[in-house]
Amino acid sequence: MQMNYEVEKKKNIKRDKTYITYTLLFIFISFIIFAIFIKYNKSFIWQSDGIKQHFAILYDFNQILRNIFKDGIPMFSWNMGLGLDVIGQYSYYIIGDPFAYLSLLFPLQRLEFAYNVLVILRIYCVGLSFIAYCKYQKKEKIATLIGAISYAFCGFVLYAGVRHPYFTNALILLPLNLIGVEKLLKEDKKIFFIFIIFISVVNNYYFFYMITIVTVLYGLVKYIFEYNQGLKVFFKKLGNAVICYVVAIAMSGIILLPTIYAFLNSARTEATQVSTYMTHYYKFFFTGLISMNFKNWTVIGISSIIILMIPILFTKLKEKESRTFLTLLIITTLMLLIPKISSIMNGFSFPSNRWVFAYSFILAYIITICFDTSLSYSKKQKISMLLAFVLYTVIAVWGTKLKIKSNLYFYASMAIAFLILVILLFNYKKKKIIIGVNFLILILIIANIYINSISIYSLRGNKYVNEFLTNGTAEEKCATADNTTQNYKQAIEYIKENDKDFYRIGKKSLSYQNLSLIYDYNPIQYFLSIGNGSVYNLSHSLEDNQYSSTQCIKGADRRTKITTLLATKYFICDKNDSNYVPYRI
Repeated sequence: MQMNYEVEKKKNIKRDKTYITYTLLFIFISFIIFAIFIKYNKSFIWQSDGIKQHFAILYDFNQILRNIFKDGIPMFSWNMGLGLDVIGQYSYYIIGDPFAYLSLLFPLQRLEFAYNVLVILRIYCVGLSFIAYCKYQKKEKIATLIGAISYAFCGFVLYAGVRHPYFTNALILLPLNLIGVEKLLKEDKKIFFIFIIFISVVNNYYFFYMITIVTVLYGLVKYIFEYNQGLKVFFKKLGNAVICYVVAIAMSGIILLPTIYAFLNSARTEATQVSTYMTHYYKFFFTGLISMNFKNWTVIGISSIIILMIPILFTKLKEKESRTFLTLLIITTLMLLIPKISSIMNGFSFPSNRWVFAYSFILAYIITICFDTSLSYSKKQKISMLLAFVLYTVIAVWGTKLKIKSNLYFYASMAIAFLILVILLFNYKKKKIIIGVNFLILILIIANIYINSISIYSLRGNKYVNEFLTNGTAEEKCATADNTTQNYKQAIEYIKENDKDFYRIGKKSLSYQNLSLIYDYNPIQYFLSIGNGSVYNLSHSLEDNQYSSTQCIKGADRRTKITTLLATKYFICDKNDSNYVPYRI
């Protein structure tokens, strides 16, 4: 008995090396792809929503939590536009985000540094979540690692992970939800599934909606191909799943109900429908499979080895799992090609494929189940890889009209796929050579990730790095209202110190609308994803040329009557901009 225990203990230690190896790989890959941010001294705070929403909200959230024993938990705040429900607004961004609470470990004056650290930590956890799913499915170490880095550094992460950090949480939660489905189908265990659904709901209802659709689809396909025991068992499993959702949603009600109320009364519930995408969408979808070409948020950019692994999937259809993921691949591909489905996945709003992270997961896992670490592919499989590569190349050449210079990074990814193909066409017998070849393929996949990163970040690529703030400038930009008012922060402090009445403060600059969250004053501007529909209607009825659904009121166009009615007592601007001050009645 003791001997068996020792053997099992050694096996567990061996399995743990997957996480250690992944950690080392992650550090290396992160350094090479984000070195450009270091080179140009850039933070991960995006110049648009990053500073205007994510940083400002994180700052306010920190102030609330650090003073919770003194001031309690605010339910309503006048610091948001003309006054808004705190839970209804912040549940979308931060309340259920576990990473946001880690920012409390840093001094408030080091919040910008904390913001950067949390971006990297989130991406790291994407790979951990993928590995956890693979371990549950008992996949091999090398194949798991290749899938994990392909998923953790897919195009969606490279683009959205730094643009909207909390979007990355969805990639972490999806594999965990799927583990919950597996536990329910295979083991009849509900606790883990209930817990992860609860976390998903409170984390972000928007992505929970997408994850739920994908999870239901996954569960149905899984049951049909892998766990099918008839209709009686199906309805029993379905009933258990419904119970899990009901319990988890009930547990999250304190967050979810105010959120639903805020959403239904917001200005963003109108849908914009289209029946077909423009032609270039489909071209970008094809080339964007392995590059950073995209439209309508269909950011895929997975490792180009996928071109070789999908045909392998067709040769493994005797395996139940392969049939499951081929079916999921076909269904989700069709979903990405139909705008109305895109609209449904975006909450029946405008077509936006922000759920594409689930597609990236499917592709990454296909890589995992089809990559043979023993490199013992059959002749049929080798031919299928070769034919798939040739077919993809022909379509790519036709689609891009062989404009290599303007599609340089796409063709660089194709070159990586070709090198891997050449390697896989040979036969290897010695174990040491096989290990070396696996390592070489891993290096090529990392090179592929690097190519995708420079294609979007570098100045020779899409110059995305220029859209981020210089390190150490976030607070300075806030203190000067984006360099438009020299002593903006000091002016706010002076007003608050000398006037304790209720009033609102206007400002010249139309950017950085959420500074009121940082400096604790009542504004006539705000910029939040869930706006107040009534304020939107007011602004619209007044024919305010500055209104929008996310910025329902943006200073009321400095009109004297409306700003006076809104109790705007002060207006801050530099002395030489005094002509911007509305006339006081």
